[in-house]
Amino acid sequence: MKKIAFLLVFIAGLSLQAQDLASRFDAKAYADRLSHDIQSALGINDQALAAKIDRETYVYAQSIRKYLILFQQQGKLEGKTLEEAVQTVLPEVEKSTHFKKMLSRILGNTKVDRLVSEGIIR
Repeated sequence: MKKIAFLLVFIAGLSLQAQDLASRFDAKAYADRLSHDIQSALGINDQALAAKIDRETYVYAQSIRKYLILFQQQGKLEGKTLEEAVQTVLPEVEKSTHFKKMLSRILGNTKVDRLVSEGIIR
């Protein structure tokens, strides 16, 4: 009986740790900052285009949050800071969201290549 109680507490603890790391990640702020950086770098003033960029960066940021939870539950983020954890999940997030591909559809390949060369996106 004590073992079962310990396992339940342990599992609940893992879930809380995963939520804690993900809850410290402010997806909205991350998306807003990334969207602003993209729009500033490219000098975008068109509201419709800006709204599309906002939407894609928000989906991307929410995916980062989901992968933070997943990776922490799998024990892949043990002992990492939030920044290190985000860097760890980014390759998987980029594969699953096709972020650059979606930006390419919105902006064109040349502008996305420019964003990559300026270090705004990976």
